[in-house]
Amino acid sequence: MGAELLTLGIGIFLVYPVWRIFDRVGLPPALSLVVFLGFSGIWLAATMLAFGPWPAIEGDRKGGTRS
Repeated sequence: MGAELLTLGIGIFLVYPVWRIFDRVGLPPALSLVVFLGFSGIWLAATMLAFGPWPAIEGDRKGGTRS
């Protein structure tokens, strides 16, 4: 029971900043909810950010505008 509460606490603590990061790079912010999967969720979110495309940045390279 303690491990589940710890995971929930860490997830709640991390979901808002990760939500903002996903929003700013142009990815769907709801993807940040994978943080609730525990350590593997944090690792998955970091992997998506590290190796995935960033639509907001790609728009800048193509002459688009970034919000």
